[in-house]
Amino acid sequence: MALMSIASSTAQAENKAVDSGQVMQGFVRRILKPAGFTFVTYAAWEKYPEKFSKLDKVVLTEIPYTSIYGHEGRMPFLLKAKNLKKDVYIIPRIQNVSGSVDEKLPYFYYNYKQFLPEHEVMLVLAGQGWKPEAVEWLRKNSEDTQGFQVLNHEQFEAWIAKTF
Repeated sequence: MALMSIASSTAQAENKAVDSGQVMQGFVRRILKPAGFTFVTYAAWEKYPEKFSKLDKVVLTEIPYTSIYGHEGRMPFLLKAKNLKKDVYIIPRIQNVSGSVDEKLPYFYYNYKQFLPEHEVMLVLAGQGWKPEAVEWLRKNSEDTQGFQVLNHEQFEAWIAKTF
């Protein structure tokens, strides 16, 4: 019986994480669509580059990359726009209650340092559950790292409004 309870709790936690991820991805979509971006899956971009490369503002979704652990991961968004000097990866994360998600912040940072230095990365954080020390560690390290930014969701929204 205890095992069933643990499995049920684990499934509920996983569902909440998926729901939270969908909330943040929805937030990014709601900000980028009015700015004139077209959303395209990475697979479609690869299959029909001539069709999509003519667009001024494109957001690729589900972009594959190899993580610091050597496995394939997926980045949620990659902004490609004619007025940007570099493509910009957008990684939205939400933490509404305290938990272990902040333990992933160094993971995002070191993945960038090792595999994505030719791009810009914006880690967009929302919610009140982040450990202040974890966010401070990330902000301090990102200050010394060209191309890696940590923004809250209001700062991200302001950047989009100013840039596009």
